[in-house]
Amino acid sequence: MISSNFVNQGFLNVSEIEQIIANPEIKIVSFDVFDTLVYRPAVFPKDIFYIVDRELDAEGITDFISYRADAEEKLKKPNASFEDIYKFIEKEYNLPGKTIEAMKSKELEVELSLIKPRLVVKKLYDFALAQGKKVIVISDMYLTKDFIKEILDKNDYKSIESIFVSCEYNKRKDSGELYDEAIKILKAKPSEIVHIGDNHFSDIEVPAKKGIVSLYVPSFMHLAMNCNEFNKIFTYQKFSDDPFARLLMGFVLGDYFSNYGHVIEEKLFKDFDDFTLLGIIPTIFQTALYILNNKEIQSNYQQVFFASRDGYQIEKVYSRLSSFLGKTKSKYFYAGRKAYEILDSKFRTFNEYYKYIARKNKKLKLKEFLSTFVSDSNVSGTVCSQIAEDENPELSKNTACLKILNKFKQPLDSYFTKAKSNAQRYYRKEFDTAAAGGSNRVIVFDCGYSGSVSYYISKTLKIYVDKIYLWSTKDNSARDRELKTKTYTIIQSNVPTNSGLHLIFEELFSPLEGTTLGFDNELKPILEKCSFNKEMVHIFRKIDRIVAVQTEKLIKTFGTYLKHFQIYDYDKFTSILNYAITSSRFGERKLLKPIVFPDLNFFSSNNVSLMNKIDKALNDSSHEVLRFTGFNDFSFNYLPAPECNDLPEREIGIHVHCFNQHLMQEIIFLLKDFPYKFDLYVTTPNKESVGAIKIQTGIIKKLNKLSVIEVPNRGRDIAPWLVSTRAVQNNYDYFCHINTKESKHLPFGENWRKYLYANLLERKAVIDIFSLFESNHDIGCVYPFKYYELTKFEIQHVIRPMGMFGEQDAINRLLEEFGINQRISNSELNYSAGSMYWYRPKAFRQLFEYGFKFEDFPAEPIGVGGTITHAIERLPTFLCTYNNFVNMQYSRYRIYNFEDVVFGKDSSAKPNHYVLKEGVNQHPKNGEFFAKGYLEMYPDVAKTKMDPWHHYVLYGKKEGCDNGMHPLKTQFCAEKYLEMNPDVAKIRMDPWHHYVLYGKKEGRSNGVF
Repeated sequence: MISSNFVNQGFLNVSEIEQIIANPEIKIVSFDVFDTLVYRPAVFPKDIFYIVDRELDAEGITDFISYRADAEEKLKKPNASFEDIYKFIEKEYNLPGKTIEAMKSKELEVELSLIKPRLVVKKLYDFALAQGKKVIVISDMYLTKDFIKEILDKNDYKSIESIFVSCEYNKRKDSGELYDEAIKILKAKPSEIVHIGDNHFSDIEVPAKKGIVSLYVPSFMHLAMNCNEFNKIFTYQKFSDDPFARLLMGFVLGDYFSNYGHVIEEKLFKDFDDFTLLGIIPTIFQTALYILNNKEIQSNYQQVFFASRDGYQIEKVYSRLSSFLGKTKSKYFYAGRKAYEILDSKFRTFNEYYKYIARKNKKLKLKEFLSTFVSDSNVSGTVCSQIAEDENPELSKNTACLKILNKFKQPLDSYFTKAKSNAQRYYRKEFDTAAAGGSNRVIVFDCGYSGSVSYYISKTLKIYVDKIYLWSTKDNSARDRELKTKTYTIIQSNVPTNSGLHLIFEELFSPLEGTTLGFDNELKPILEKCSFNKEMVHIFRKIDRIVAVQTEKLIKTFGTYLKHFQIYDYDKFTSILNYAITSSRFGERKLLKPIVFPDLNFFSSNNVSLMNKIDKALNDSSHEVLRFTGFNDFSFNYLPAPECNDLPEREIGIHVHCFNQHLMQEIIFLLKDFPYKFDLYVTTPNKESVGAIKIQTGIIKKLNKLSVIEVPNRGRDIAPWLVSTRAVQNNYDYFCHINTKESKHLPFGENWRKYLYANLLERKAVIDIFSLFESNHDIGCVYPFKYYELTKFEIQHVIRPMGMFGEQDAINRLLEEFGINQRISNSELNYSAGSMYWYRPKAFRQLFEYGFKFEDFPAEPIGVGGTITHAIERLPTFLCTYNNFVNMQYSRYRIYNFEDVVFGKDSSAKPNHYVLKEGVNQHPKNGEFFAKGYLEMYPDVAKTKMDPWHHYVLYGKKEGCDNGMHPLKTQFCAEKYLEMNPDVAKIRMDPWHHYVLYGKKEGRSNGVF
């Protein structure tokens, strides 16, 4: 078993969708509009209302948000139009017509301005036109057909032949009526239409039921939240309370995920492009926007100064945005501890400066100190050349060092005086003009955080140097009090020394150059000489390019609306990077290994990478000894599957029972990369689905033969499997049975299905399974381990694996009819929960030799137990063992619980029950329980909306309440019921459970009256 993770995204790539569009049977290509053809750069669509609100506020119209945000919900009109919404607002709030017209106009203006095309879908649109297909759009929307056309035209979708919008046809997609209307007007067969959209229900499930070929293209937010690492960071429904934080993050995520090729990787950052786009860019943008839109900063200072080195990227973005918006100008200046600490008035001689440095760098050798801290290379070179190597003490040996330095007192003091004078002249030149005026104040951005830049420049120039910091410390606050300066702190949390974020920003916001050592006589900076490795040079060029490109995209997207971006939820922007560094299972810190800036604060060495610096910060702050090591790096856990190219010629068959046609895309997503040739048998009770299935399966590369068979809706997937494939079973060496399992009554149903699909159909899993079969001819069937959420559910609800509705008796009756003189027991019970297997047909031979007919199985719906179908689900592994084969459980992939991941819940914090929607529960201590009967007897429980079974277990039984069964069971005769209802006897279902679940509703006699 390989414990890795797989997410069946369940959607096809562009070329695969193009194959389906190109099918000659397809005449019409239909698209959803919002989040499919186009998208808003926002986490939630209504986020753009906040821009409208600020725009209107500037025109003297206030409270737009309070009027508009929930107007549609209050109106309670399913197919409301834009005009309907504003008529409601006008009447509800008694607003003047002029105000309403201004609101309408501004909302449409902002919508049109912000909406962007999804390039991946634009490619599909262009392809459909090139293939000569008719292109239409179908949308549940309040906007008019004409305005939607204006949006589409603006985004270069100019050849849409028909627009079907719910507010104009008074019919909706999610009800299916709008599809019916389109089919009627277009005079098309459903199977001639491909519909592409982002909503699983209204764009996929609903049209699929009508026989339309529906293809899922996820929205960018779905892609982000469906990525395992992303959905651990963000809680989608509570992404942020700050609407402008959501807008900016919507821009970042929308730009990144609009082409869904990115999601193939599980890790947050597969390369440094990702690291920049998702880790660095958000903080750069939110910092620049904070400075731009802080009214106090913009009003009180003539210029905004950005200190080297870590002010470099922020200044580039701020400069571009301030120029575009007409804000206070910026200036980048050179600073560095070695350049400005020399200004301290307590340093009158070089030796006094040396003593200060020696206290902080005791392990540094004297010659290294001179070459590093003396900015004049001629002076440092001359002095160092005269110090013998065996007379090169560490700075901790203070007496020995001073003895040597005193030999060179005159040239070193002369250098020191000149260096100090040049630094004073440089900073005076930079700041004097900006500080002119009554306030005598300037403002400097630096990542932070102790206030040293401001302290030394303020003391030297006798001006007030205020600061903009990402983080601040107590030392900085003390210096503010001492110097009467002010700090604007952007991120209000403490300095993240336990994550190393401050180290990342200090180095990656910098240019590719050494720190400032001092200034020459012409006041040009003297920079530390550095030899950067090729990979680091490539990375920094990449950062420069990406920052410049994304800045232009930001301006193009929001334009002058950027003036409204006053963001307060700043921690949201560092959360992606923080998670990648501290919590990701994939060790993304390794991307920082090439980044090597000289820094004597770490290990007294100039060759320590940023990765090592962060490792030190993390290890110093954590008691979890394995947390930040390779042992916790999930990427080490991948075991590549061998390609079984030497697999002998084998006949392979797969059966899919397709009740839910909208789920076929998930199966096709996996089968399209199946490693070996195979025959596919698809059974469906839906006549309308046959054509769509044939078209969709056309993209499967190794498909040898396809059979699509219409069957009665009886016996779930079991009857179609046993009846419709019986005649071909012996033609195959290996066979697989799966179904389009939905399990909507379970909150984990979707992930349970994807878990089963992944471990049976994903390419690497298939190779593993066939390797097992080929290496051990005794293996008769292979199936996944029971899904962990299902196990929890069964334990919590005391659901017996053997069944709760007489399945064991039905199994034993079947075994007798198979000629097997054995009885099944709990000790040997283990089967595929979900009824999906790979198997050798000989291992299950009795199931196919018995000659089941569809009439042997009850018609749907059949509930959660008690029928021959449920009995047979528990039989395959028993038969496999009886036929002298071995059962093998195998799971290559595990799938996280969707709710745990997306909504940020820890499984231990989840409620200890799930609600069963219908049926009879059984508990070994409390006996049987009938939910409907219980609610009928105790209507007060129904009013609480509490699950009746849980109410009975927790309260009702203690209070002496009836279990809902007695009024029925005391008036029921099983023997007479079977005699009166031979169809029930035929399907071998427990008569009492049949009566409770179906018979009473159908008006059948209870066998007594």
